[in-house]
Amino acid sequence: MNEIIKIVDHKGQRIVDARELHKFLKVSSKYADWIKNRIDKYSFAQNQDYLTFSKNLESGGRTIEYGLTLDMAKEVSMVENNDKGRQARRYFIEMEKIVLNKAISLPSKKELAQMVIEQENKIEALSEDNQLKEYKITNQNLQLRQAAPKVEYHDEVLGSKDAHHITIIAKTFNMSAMALNKILHEEKVQFRTEHRKHFNSKTQKWSESFSWVPYRKYQDEGYCKIATRKIKLKNGEIKVGKELLWFEKGQKFIYEMLKKRDMINIEQELNFQ
Repeated sequence: MNEIIKIVDHKGQRIVDARELHKFLKVSSKYADWIKNRIDKYSFAQNQDYLTFSKNLESGGRTIEYGLTLDMAKEVSMVENNDKGRQARRYFIEMEKIVLNKAISLPSKKELAQMVIEQENKIEALSEDNQLKEYKITNQNLQLRQAAPKVEYHDEVLGSKDAHHITIIAKTFNMSAMALNKILHEEKVQFRTEHRKHFNSKTQKWSESFSWVPYRKYQDEGYCKIATRKIKLKNGEIKVGKELLWFEKGQKFIYEMLKKRDMINIEQELNFQ
């Protein structure tokens, strides 16, 4: 079924952006008036029927946005009493059915085999990239039945149990580590140092590596730490280098920084509440 209104997952609950629903329903009244009127008139409860979060405006101010549960979204659509409202309500019902069917349906033998192959490919790729040290599959039989395998991972960086590599953090914001590092550099949060040249005997080419270091202003804020990283090369050689890791407080700092740049979507907004 084609997506007509985006639905996101937030802490196990499916949420609808009220502003997007307002636009789809083609309501004549202003968004802020419409959502407040619906909440008051039908006695919807915050943190039960809907969530709220703030968003920066280009003008410099802030606005309150609403994330609706599917039950509230269906009811709000129904009370519009028009074709658009009925279409939206039927859409939410069908999306619930799709999720329910996926949860209870068992994959075929062919699908199970394909899932195992895909997991093995992921393990191999992660090993080659040196981003993760271990990719554990827990309760595999149950996971395959649910068609939603869960994995555990941890960094290859020594002493990294309480902090994460920029690659992992960047994924939560749907961007590459290179892009996020560039933004942190532009914001004067970190700078590059320790430039080193290496000669690859196989490719007969020189390559350059460097490390990211936080500016003094941020070194004592508890955002990040410089840790020792052990890298195992394909030839078996072990190299030790420095790596900048980010604590949970630092991840929140990065989130706030991206939010000021208006680079946060509703799903990321909800995940950091």
